[in-house]
Amino acid sequence: MSALESLGRGAGKALRGLGIGLLVLGVVAVGAPWVSGATLVVLVGLLLLAGGGILTLFGLNMRSAGKGNAGLIAGVLTALSGLVLVFQPSLGLATVRWILIVYFFGSGVSEVSLALRVETEEGRAWAVVAGIWTLVLGVVTLTGWPVSGARAIGLLVGFKLAASGLTLIRLHGRLRSVGEKVAAVRARA
Repeated sequence: MSALESLGRGAGKALRGLGIGLLVLGVVAVGAPWVSGATLVVLVGLLLLAGGGILTLFGLNMRSAGKGNAGLIAGVLTALSGLVLVFQPSLGLATVRWILIVYFFGSGVSEVSLALRVETEEGRAWAVVAGIWTLVLGVVTLTGWPVSGARAIGLLVGFKLAASGLTLIRLHGRLRSVGEKVAAVRARA
């Protein structure tokens, strides 16, 4: 196995691990509506902070692969939103709602932009769907329909983190498939 193949496998495992981590964080956040008040705000902030860290690592990998800065921007925006919620939980749900609206729209635009730079076999369609889903969450948060208030925050952030996790897991599967095709071609040569 060449050093390049070994590096690719390691990056693929890391990508799958990041995706699983985001998916788990999303499931935890969806369970957060049963927590109330400032505890909910801090919990969602911690989940966003953790998810932002994972997305930032992914964005750095995408940047080093020449895919642009959109993934990095989405990760940093996620982490900053989490920091605000953790260190300023007394801002109230109205302020938290506006922070999440900005986050969802900024992250959604970044994700769609990044997805359009990714090759089709790398999971473009799945990434575009996740970006559009994030924009839909922004609209839901802005309009307050069909859910609103404290319960909506946990649900919507959870759905966002889970969608990001599923996208990374899907991307890992596509990269592994491409890697197997490359290995088969090399074996024939």
